[in-house]
Amino acid sequence: TNTYDVVSGLAAQLVGPASAIEGCRLRVQAARAQKIVGESDVAVAVESFVNEIVPGTWVEQYCMLVSDVQHEIDLHVFSQPVNVPTDLTVRSKEATPAEYALRSSGYAKSIIEVISETFPDVNIKDWYTPFVGVSNRQVLG
Repeated sequence: TNTYDVVSGLAAQLVGPASAIEGCRLRVQAARAQKIVGESDVAVAVESFVNEIVPGTWVEQYCMLVSDVQHEIDLHVFSQPVNVPTDLTVRSKEATPAEYALRSSGYAKSIIEVISETFPDVNIKDWYTPFVGVSNRQVLG
């Protein structure tokens, strides 16, 4: 199993499950176009996204796409939602200019960028632990 970082071309911080599904789809397309993944190989893409489930309550989730062209399978699964402090999402949104070209898919500044600027001592590879009490790995596990 190999891991590659392939750009989706969408917003830095995806908002909503539809944006995450599209991001996964674009990552798989890019991996196939760049010959990182063969046309008949199974490809997996993962995107995180935030979602306002009720006014003022934000969660982050992961979307995973398993794409098997040979068997005509595109399977989307989602992680459990994890509460995100509202102020982090508000800062991400406020950092997004009105004319941001990728606004339809999300915000210009990711939650991770907001955390790294605001809380420099937090390990951004596992920001869940200090903020929600469970590690990113546990959520994806």
